[in-house]
Amino acid sequence: MKSNKSQLWDEELKCLFLRQRDPSGAILDSFIRLVCGYKPYTEEAKSIMRVSRKRLGDYRNKLNTSIAKLVQEFKELKQREQQRVPALPSQSSIDQYIDEAVVAKKILQRYIASTNEAELKRNGSFIKLVQFIRECFKIHYRNKDVKKVKELDALTKDLFIPSRSGRNLASSLVLE
Repeated sequence: MKSNKSQLWDEELKCLFLRQRDPSGAILDSFIRLVCGYKPYTEEAKSIMRVSRKRLGDYRNKLNTSIAKLVQEFKELKQREQQRVPALPSQSSIDQYIDEAVVAKKILQRYIASTNEAELKRNGSFIKLVQFIRECFKIHYRNKDVKKVKELDALTKDLFIPSRSGRNLASSLVLE
């Protein structure tokens, strides 16, 4: 891939990830055709598909790791404050602990950097991403269950994630 196309692919893949963490092969085929211009099953498309799947896997792993770390920090904070560590914190406690700044700076920073952040906040998508992270936190708090985290794609698949370049290709895809 040429440098501009590679940069666009990287930016749009991060935007796609914010909508759906584990897109199907058909979605990725459409994504690669839209962003790179390669028809499915060509050697170029197959190569980009492999790299895209690997990159998305890395993104999922980093997301789950950062949320697990947030859970651990929350539990340690409760212990330091000599509070009992609840079986599951109240929603208000989670909302207070995981605010917009935590999501933007600690959890989704590498993906938010590929978006038009002002537009993301203006159009309401950022609030939905905060809700998504809070739900992930609950799942990880009980017991890390990546399958349940994947089910949360329903919260974000219809979001409009404006890309930094303004091309908004990932947001133009209809996700399953």
